[in-house]
Amino acid sequence: MSEFAESFQEAVKSVVLKKGELCDEGEFWTYGWKDWDREHYTDMRDGKCAGWVHTTESEVVEYSFSEFMDTFNGNEDKTVLALTQVFCDCGKYRDRTIGYEGSTGELLGELLLVRRETKW
Repeated sequence: MSEFAESFQEAVKSVVLKKGELCDEGEFWTYGWKDWDREHYTDMRDGKCAGWVHTTESEVVEYSFSEFMDTFNGNEDKTVLALTQVFCDCGKYRDRTIGYEGSTGELLGELLLVRRETKW
């Protein structure tokens, strides 16, 4: 891997660690990808858990899937940029995947802090 690619990987890991949410452990994400644990998010917000930590085995993966919205609307295509094999500082979760909704291209804009405008 080139030096640039390694730097980019580290930047992506940093953003996903900071903004990522716990992913469901289920095999399919048809009905949603997030694993909601309100108590843990409250602990993170209140400083009882310092957040997510990656390991040497952590890998950045971009997942694409079709998520069920409701009976009257069609499915919505989603992309989640995920970081595998992470653990939380408080020890509640080990060897889990966290994700940040958006593609690699969308994350690149955020990493580079590119201002976006629409011209009419």
